Amino acid sequence: MIVLDERLAGESYQEVDHRCLNGPLIDQVYADETVGNGVLWYLPDTQNTVRDVAPPVGGIF
Repeated sequence: MIVLDERLAGESYQEVDHRCLNGPLIDQVYADETVGNGVLWYLPDTQNTVRDVAPPVGGIF
């Protein structure tokens, strides 16, 4: 994932609040990390379709 820092002189710096952990294939995302939720792990089936999301503590949403 590419994060660009686009700001004008005098603007406060904005921190990254959302990141994706990508796999080696096109559109293959393993996890989604946000500041408030931690890491949400995507659980794909045998055809790489995401069927469930696992929260950082455990269990399934």
